[in-house]
Amino acid sequence: MAITAYASAFWIMVTNSWLQNPVGYEVRDGIAHLTDFGALLTNPSLGMALGHVASAALLVGGMLMAAVSAWHLIRRTADFALFRTSLRIGLVTSALAITLVQGFGFAQFGPVGAVQPTKFGGDGPENQALIAEWTSRFGPGDYTPPVLANVGLGFMILIGLTLGCVWFLLPLLFRDWVIRLRFPLWLILLALPLPLVAVILGWIAREVGRQPWVAYGLLPTEQAVSPVSAPLMLTSLIGFSLLLGTLAVTNWVLLARHAARGAADPALGRPPAPPSEPAHPEPALL
Repeated sequence: MAITAYASAFWIMVTNSWLQNPVGYEVRDGIAHLTDFGALLTNPSLGMALGHVASAALLVGGMLMAAVSAWHLIRRTADFALFRTSLRIGLVTSALAITLVQGFGFAQFGPVGAVQPTKFGGDGPENQALIAEWTSRFGPGDYTPPVLANVGLGFMILIGLTLGCVWFLLPLLFRDWVIRLRFPLWLILLALPLPLVAVILGWIAREVGRQPWVAYGLLPTEQAVSPVSAPLMLTSLIGFSLLLGTLAVTNWVLLARHAARGAADPALGRPPAPPSEPAHPEPALL
């Protein structure tokens, strides 16, 4: 299941990177046709972004494991040895993952700035020349990304730097000080939503920062929108928002319910306890 998830992430990022920086294609009759598969896999917008996304997934998983373990250790539930081990695994995974997240994240600024000069703003001569070219091809318009992209980027970086403090918790694993002091367990528990929020903000920065393009410099968003009326679009948006919101809440409720039950939950693999023997069994019939 993990291999399938990472394989899915790989091809999603390959496709998304083409939208960020179209390569290896030619346009025939108004349709972009792939002509160089190798260029697709060596897209400058792919490598560091893929590492960033993969390590972010490890960070979310590591923090989830650590937070659930911290919650059970705070409550002093049974299976202390199990949750002690899972806490250690979660914290070490999170520490290694946040280092990779930060490394791949900051390493993207160079290649992304080279292929998407308008994503991070600025009024340099290169940007002005590019906007002038787009204006001649697609007409006048606002070719700078919305402010939301920079807001998402800024808060994502802030959360990433904050989560880097998980390294300070690793020395507390010695002699279980992280458990004895207890307040680190509360910090871990409260930090649970941060990686997920950072992932969402990262996608906002990447996707909103591509605007006003569906395919950067190739297909403007306004030319890719279907001729759908505003009321119908609003109805569709509300419907999908309610559906996906309901699924998200249901997902989190089920996750929280199973996490609260701990290892004693038979659904997690432990067989139910056998029924107790009667105090005075009846004699067997001869």
